[in-house]
Amino acid sequence: MFFSNIKIAWRVWTSDGFNTSINLLGLIVGIFSFLLLGQYVTHERSFDEFHQRKDRIYRALLREDYGEGKVFFNATTPLRFESLLEDHFPEVEAAVQFMPESYLIGEGQDRISEKVAIISADFLRVFDFEVKKGQPERLLNRLDDVILSERFAKKYFGEEEAMGQSFTIQIGEEKRRFTVNGIIKDIPTNSSIQFDIAISAANTRSIYGDGAHSAWFSIIPETYMLLKDGASINEVNEKMQDVVLSQMGDASYGGRAIDRDQYNIDLQPLTDIHLDPSVPLGYAPVSNPQYVLILAAIGWLVLLAACINYTSIATGQSLQRSRAVGIRKALGAHRGQLLVQHLTESTLLSLVAMMIAFVASYLLVPIFNKLLGIEIPWIFYGHHLVIALLAGFIAGIYPAFLTSKSAAIEVLHTQRKQLGKLFFRKAIMVVQFAVTVFLITSTLIMRDQLNFLMSKDLGFNYEAKLATQLVADPASEGLSDYITSSMSNGAILKSKLEQYPEVKQIAMGTHVFGTPGWGRLAYTDEHNVFRRFTLLVVDAHYLDLFQIDIAAGRGFLVGNGLDLPPYRSGRDPDSEHRLPIA
Repeated sequence: MFFSNIKIAWRVWTSDGFNTSINLLGLIVGIFSFLLLGQYVTHERSFDEFHQRKDRIYRALLREDYGEGKVFFNATTPLRFESLLEDHFPEVEAAVQFMPESYLIGEGQDRISEKVAIISADFLRVFDFEVKKGQPERLLNRLDDVILSERFAKKYFGEEEAMGQSFTIQIGEEKRRFTVNGIIKDIPTNSSIQFDIAISAANTRSIYGDGAHSAWFSIIPETYMLLKDGASINEVNEKMQDVVLSQMGDASYGGRAIDRDQYNIDLQPLTDIHLDPSVPLGYAPVSNPQYVLILAAIGWLVLLAACINYTSIATGQSLQRSRAVGIRKALGAHRGQLLVQHLTESTLLSLVAMMIAFVASYLLVPIFNKLLGIEIPWIFYGHHLVIALLAGFIAGIYPAFLTSKSAAIEVLHTQRKQLGKLFFRKAIMVVQFAVTVFLITSTLIMRDQLNFLMSKDLGFNYEAKLATQLVADPASEGLSDYITSSMSNGAILKSKLEQYPEVKQIAMGTHVFGTPGWGRLAYTDEHNVFRRFTLLVVDAHYLDLFQIDIAAGRGFLVGNGLDLPPYRSGRDPDSEHRLPIA
């Protein structure tokens, strides 16, 4: 019977190729859109779900509230939080920290800057990043151990065995040899924690100094904790303030002792990090959950429109099909057989559309990633297959029910039945047009918004601008010294670049204008009002380069010591401290 239904379905499709093509194309577009958007939505909602103990892992947040608007909220924390959580909370099985830094790797002129993660010894025992080579319990046991991802092992050592190999990492003024004692599988894109090179957190004392380990207000790493099985996060939160106050001792803010609820440690579930923009950015990427919901809704609406399109066309063919149904009933076919036959037609057509849509989505995922500026792998999800087949079933259920209920005696008396079908067809057409108008309107609005963002006068000109990073003197101490030495080294680079006729203008600054990363500062004015501002340190050519108009006063003057301090002579530019040059 099943194969007989397939033969009948094929005859129906080929006998009315025009309507079949429209139905097939509509289902392909609907399922394709649903699959492609579903890949994005599923990827965003799956962040950090691959960790087996994800429900027991939390990220520590630092929230300081001193009243009068003096609120400081950060996803990065002091170094001492690791020992604080492990030593004073029996509910905590392990606390680990993650801090990526930029270091120069290699020797001589072949050195390149890479992000190097500094992680705690238990890091790979808390998180389920797969270790491909090396003994998990011995990874990063020594100060000079390093672990690599598979792709970075291949990047640096090619087809050679990376285990046991060594290379140089410059940390501050010191060039140190690190030996590979572990290789991990490339971290999936749906992980909040990303790294390809990692060294032991035991190096933090030489990197940040002993004072950073005892500081309460110097924030560097992200701190994560793993609760013991069966432990309650509420119990940890309830005694958090008592533990913090007992450990802070004489620590003060602005010369005043810390009061209760002024220095707070919040705990954020690991799986909430990626879709929680209410928390300030740490090192983990964050997306807006509203965008995820909007794209999910669009995917469902396009699929709904495709189902309605099929139902509308199939319902219009019901009169023609009812004649064949009447003959089959006269020959002894019962209603259940006819219902299965029509559902077989719609489900098979949906299956064909789904296969084409799967291939198209697989081929077009790279373009989709480029348009959105993301990196989503194409993954076959079983529930997407079920939904696509269910769409074919839902699209064909009403036409199948309508056609199969016709009696042989009524085939020539269809006027009364057509009235009911006409009402339903009008109803679903109204829904279809409403969905279509909504999608088209939304598309036009988003297009206008994007055009506005692309064409709006931002007050500066970024056309034909290129930026590169400068490096500070390794001996620099303090932010001011870093900036001064970086710009001194930048002056050397500038003198070289000015020799090229293609380079029209050069300027230096601590950040490229129009991008995040400005320094955040605050002060209390003479009226005891707490004020915040952001800071960008630039040279005398910066405002002219970006064509930024001066609303009042004048711009910086070249050689005016009151405007800009003189640059020191450049030194060996080998350091992780980097500033951009435009």
